[in-house]
Amino acid sequence: MIAWIVLLAGFTGISNAAKNLLHNADFESSDFNGNWYGRGCQLTQSNDAYHGHHSAHLSNRNQNWSGLAHNVNLHAGSRYKTTAYVKLLSTANNKTCQSVAMQLNCKDGNEIDIYMEFGTTPNIQPGQWCEIGGVVHTRNGYHTCRIYVKTEAHTDYLVDSASMELVSYDLDWKSRANQRIEQNRKADINIKLTGNGVDTSSLDIELQQTKMEFAFGSAVHSTKIVDTNYAAYQKAFYDNFECGVLESTLKWQYMEQSKGHINYDRPLNGIKAMRSHGIKIRCHCAFWDKDKYTQDWVKALQGDALRSAIRARVQGVTSHTKGMCEQWDINNELLHGDIYERLSEDPNITMDMFRQMHAADGHPLLFLNDYGVINYSESTVALKDTAVRYKKAGVPVGGLGVQGHMHNIDINVIEAQLDILAEARLPIMITELTVKDKDENSRATKLVNLLTLFFSHPSVKGVLGILGRTDVRARRFALCWGKCHAKCSWQSLPTFVP
Repeated sequence: MIAWIVLLAGFTGISNAAKNLLHNADFESSDFNGNWYGRGCQLTQSNDAYHGHHSAHLSNRNQNWSGLAHNVNLHAGSRYKTTAYVKLLSTANNKTCQSVAMQLNCKDGNEIDIYMEFGTTPNIQPGQWCEIGGVVHTRNGYHTCRIYVKTEAHTDYLVDSASMELVSYDLDWKSRANQRIEQNRKADINIKLTGNGVDTSSLDIELQQTKMEFAFGSAVHSTKIVDTNYAAYQKAFYDNFECGVLESTLKWQYMEQSKGHINYDRPLNGIKAMRSHGIKIRCHCAFWDKDKYTQDWVKALQGDALRSAIRARVQGVTSHTKGMCEQWDINNELLHGDIYERLSEDPNITMDMFRQMHAADGHPLLFLNDYGVINYSESTVALKDTAVRYKKAGVPVGGLGVQGHMHNIDINVIEAQLDILAEARLPIMITELTVKDKDENSRATKLVNLLTLFFSHPSVKGVLGILGRTDVRARRFALCWGKCHAKCSWQSLPTFVP
């Protein structure tokens, strides 16, 4: 465990928003007095660096908690973006890879230890630089904090380019968001009138926008979208959304519960129905990297047999959907599961899945899709880091899917996390957007605030939720101000009960 000790004290001032609070953060100085030190291990300077000429080398680690430490003064109740680059020089028990996680440990007002994990990067292989960290919120009353990174002993590792920056708390975030919407989501329309005798002084022109380039979308039920008994459901979807994703029927475990018995009809009927109405299709998902969502017959496979089943899945599903999908989620939630890595004994098996899918159908953008990315800081940096490593390896990754099951919403933190993801220079799709709040008006307000932020962020290309009354009203509200920032009333918009 790399251990960064952070003492919570009286740091104040929003003006330090972009200032790195860590001293000698690039480790270019070999004088660690007053900044870094080795806690329960040996700290030396290394000539192997992620950036610059030097990094910190931690060795002789006999405990998971032993590692690099740094004291810094923080302000309780503030948010901090904290990251570093780590290279494992070895792994515990000669593993092919292992996880590295950043965590904050503070005492609250009752002197009780509070632990907050805000960054886990899994499947880190020795010899490669990986970024770890995220955004952490130091709650009021927290003090005597330690910020550290957990990894297994007796691993030796390097650390470089560490950073801790205050995230500004902006009460006027919506004004900035609206300015970005004006700049990024709108364009001038030039209308040319032809003919003679046209009196333009009394001419009114009205344009009605029915679709948007920005992909407002929803998950749909594959049966309801084609069953004539659900006409209201279909009308609500087609009237309000540009993009659709099937809830479950395209997932491997539902399509082929028993080996060789594959149900293509259910997903294809839904996809074809949506495409006939001009809906763009997001296909979810080719594989799912969790044990509980993997068929027993697949779990029994290893080595070449598993790789053969993966190839058959790719060829089978792409032969039926080729050219129909705008986007594909390849190996869902790989930051929180590793069944294919374990069964294949190959930490890069998902890279092969991406390459095979792209070779079979070069049309769709291929996505990494995961949770704990914007609702928590658990996997924000990890998702970005995975995408960057894939790009460097020549893997055809085309976008980041960010699951949006939202509660305890902090707009400033979410915006900071979107900015982190944007560093990968890939399109971002907000997927599975839901807001947890029993009060409909409160839930609606939160949903519209989130849509405002997402719609304003230049890297976000779409938002997909789950078809329901609040989602449809929010879509209509967003379409209203997305056109012209007219004064739209949430309460005046019609509701829909599916």
